[in-house]
Amino acid sequence: MARWNGFNGGDPYYAGADAAAAVVNTNLATATGVIVWVAMDAWLSKEKKPTFLGGVNGMICGLVGITPCAGWVNGQGAIYIGAICTVVVWFAWNFLSKVKPFSKVDDALGVIYTHGMAGLMGGLLLGIFADPGMIQYPCGPASVPLTVAPTSTACVPFSVNGWIYTGSAHQLWNRPGPPCGSSSGPPSSPSSS
Repeated sequence: MARWNGFNGGDPYYAGADAAAAVVNTNLATATGVIVWVAMDAWLSKEKKPTFLGGVNGMICGLVGITPCAGWVNGQGAIYIGAICTVVVWFAWNFLSKVKPFSKVDDALGVIYTHGMAGLMGGLLLGIFADPGMIQYPCGPASVPLTVAPTSTACVPFSVNGWIYTGSAHQLWNRPGPPCGSSSGPPSSPSSS
């Protein structure tokens, strides 16, 4: 867990508000994943009892689910992402593993579920829960030390608006724009004259 905090918190390349938010969100999603998986084991499994390995799987689901969006969502979004990723993986682990082609896969550790499905869900949920108040500082003037990508001109901090904040599902399939400092915009369509 401590290394995952460094992984997500180290993403902005400096200790600041971005890194602190990523570490807090990582812990929130992880705790939520553990609680949700243990509760689902206790209430919905055949055995009706929580297990230690179930708690570990919930922890991994929360960690993997929040990784694509740790610095882009607020605490409430981190809790939702941890819960949603864990619920999806729990149902996939318990029911989808009995259906072809998943029943033919030798996956004793559940990596397809805990990493593949949770990571996919976390990436998709970024388009829903991205908070425009989570400002990113990608670069700055060359005279400022410890900037991510020093440039000759100052870059503008930016944020991403998720579906919850805009009411538009456009962010679910939108890709980020050009990198900071790049003068190239989106590709232009050929003009027909």
